[in-house]
Amino acid sequence: MLVTGGNGYLATRLVADLLLSGTEVRTTLRSPASEPALHAALGRAGADVAGLEVVYASLTEDEGWASATRDVDGVYHLASPMIQSANPDDVVVPARDGALRVLRAARDAGVPRVVLTSSFAAVGYSPNPCVTTPKTTSPTLRLRACPRIRCRRPWPSRRRGSSSRTRAATPNSRSSIPPGSPGRP
Repeated sequence: MLVTGGNGYLATRLVADLLLSGTEVRTTLRSPASEPALHAALGRAGADVAGLEVVYASLTEDEGWASATRDVDGVYHLASPMIQSANPDDVVVPARDGALRVLRAARDAGVPRVVLTSSFAAVGYSPNPCVTTPKTTSPTLRLRACPRIRCRRPWPSRRRGSSSRTRAATPNSRSSIPPGSPGRP
């Protein structure tokens, strides 16, 4: 199984879960410098990295994708640029072109299944984010104060006595990814 962007928040968790289930995993990283942190995070999650293969590939280059997709049963494409820029093309172009690179490489390698994910930037990117004033401090009010983002339902409550289901869905709630893992403070 190939998981792109192995050092990202979701990808690290997915790689750990796949390894814990006994699945051999290949993941992509842009740079060898990211590999020690990935191994450390997977170790903290209890995953044995013996079943992990790392391939270096970038969303902005063709090199590496053919070897990344060779002989895998499926691809989870989670890699996406996570930068802030006043120019949306700095995010959109590498994300779009990278997804196309992954899809072409998977097609050429005969991969039967690809799961394509997206970045929040695809729906929430704004070079001019809404300003939060003291009157709009709650997440629900902050979203409603921004005319470009429509809040269809309020965020889950963080009050005492709220259900465990609500607490689990609350941003910054406790998760199984250990602190210090890539993508988690």
